[in-house]
Amino acid sequence: MTEEFVEALIEGPMGVGLLAEIEEHFDDRGAVVKRRGTWIRLREGDSDPGAVERAVDWVRGAPVGDILALAVRADRAGPWTVGAPGEVASAYRNAPNRLPIAAAVAQRLDDIGHAPMDPASQEWWTTDEEWWNAETCMAAHRQGDGALLWTVSRSPPEIHHDAVIAWELFPDPISRWRVEIKGRPRVKEIHRPADWVDLVERWPDPEGAMCKQFSTWQFKSPRPRPRLRSRRRPLTSETLFIAQGTLRLPLRLIYDLFTPLSRRRSERFLDEQLRELLAAPSQHAAHPNPPRLVGVDWRAAAEHYDAVHLSWAGFLTAEGYVSELADGSVTMLRGFAGERTLWLSDVFAPVPAVPLNALEGLDCCPSISGIDVAADAARADRDRLNLEVMLGRREIPSPPSPDPTPRKRRRM
Repeated sequence: MTEEFVEALIEGPMGVGLLAEIEEHFDDRGAVVKRRGTWIRLREGDSDPGAVERAVDWVRGAPVGDILALAVRADRAGPWTVGAPGEVASAYRNAPNRLPIAAAVAQRLDDIGHAPMDPASQEWWTTDEEWWNAETCMAAHRQGDGALLWTVSRSPPEIHHDAVIAWELFPDPISRWRVEIKGRPRVKEIHRPADWVDLVERWPDPEGAMCKQFSTWQFKSPRPRPRLRSRRRPLTSETLFIAQGTLRLPLRLIYDLFTPLSRRRSERFLDEQLRELLAAPSQHAAHPNPPRLVGVDWRAAAEHYDAVHLSWAGFLTAEGYVSELADGSVTMLRGFAGERTLWLSDVFAPVPAVPLNALEGLDCCPSISGIDVAADAARADRDRLNLEVMLGRREIPSPPSPDPTPRKRRRM
């Protein structure tokens, strides 16, 4: 398993990104660089043999939680950030030089990375906001009128901070609950890209919400450079002006002049990096001509599985991995951002969740906090209501009626 795991690590975008992040975890003197809470910017230079040796020694002795935290943090440098294609291209080019790091990672994470979903250790993390008013209501994975429930296995506290940011759990404080599952759920385990392809080919959904939301999150092929078209607008009384004495600058004309130039420069920069990524050896983060992105029909899959579990090994090898299907279309697992379970069916107990204490490991960032939900009755009631709505056990509450009393106008 370890040798095959090593090969899978250097083929997946998350895997090569983790190897690059581990090597860059040290400065020139070999000291560990503390970068928790910051966005990862992978260097695009060549790998350093001395840094690789230091990285191997660190992986062999570091806590597993620290390695997994770097993995979650590397995922935050995904294709939605500026410069990501060039960084991933560099990571692929240097992957053969980082094989010793991949072997050390595979040895440390082999057991925990391929561990199946444990129903007794599933936790639900949630924010201080009504689910039906939150952005998660528009999540890609939806079924009927509700959103599918996400849970995470009990994890080391070292990953909590980066996981909260990667999963966009805002606003805080973050509460967590242990979900109570009845019976033996039918779980689809995803450890490799082939496991995700199996789901897609059995229950394809080319028009699903997953495709509509995540189609722009893939590394697309370079597109022809758009020709700049001049748009002349007559100056009218509706044109906005900045007045300073006798100087009047039409804001609309300034916007029309600089916005296309900036957009064309950004698109040219992205196209150059995409060509660089497509030329990278053995890369699976881009497709030269993606005809169609296909997702999973979750409603059909729910007839056969109660949950889909992405293991840590699956996250490092399958997240962001572009796979071509038999009909020429492509698919990509995106949005799990770590080890997580997506529940397709309500297989939970009558009382589905038990409150837990506050998340640990959030003290490094004052803007993110956890809460002991057992000590806050009002918050606990809101969370229980949200959970029941997500499971489809209760209808979405009606919005509060507006205040019929007109507000008095203030006199200036």
